[in-house]
Amino acid sequence: MALWSEKKYNAGGLTEGFRGWDGVHVIAEAIKTAGKADPEAIRKAKWDVKVKGINGDISFIKQGPAGKESAQNVPSVYLVKIEGGKVTQQ
Repeated sequence: MALWSEKKYNAGGLTEGFRGWDGVHVIAEAIKTAGKADPEAIRKAKWDVKVKGINGDISFIKQGPAGKESAQNVPSVYLVKIEGGKVTQQ
């Protein structure tokens, strides 16, 4: 964290920067899978995207009413509370 402060970077970027990196790689893989930079082809291709992200593997599942599903990724990141060396809340 000292180097981060020394460079005067915004502290929020320390924990959130991975989202941008992952997002760019997901989009690039969707374009590659689609075979062209066409919005509709990219939208359809996202269902087949599987990339290694900084915080885990990224792929999409359909969630929502049939015909109106949205693409959701189930992250492998969990928030827990540790007190006295023991997990007390998940």
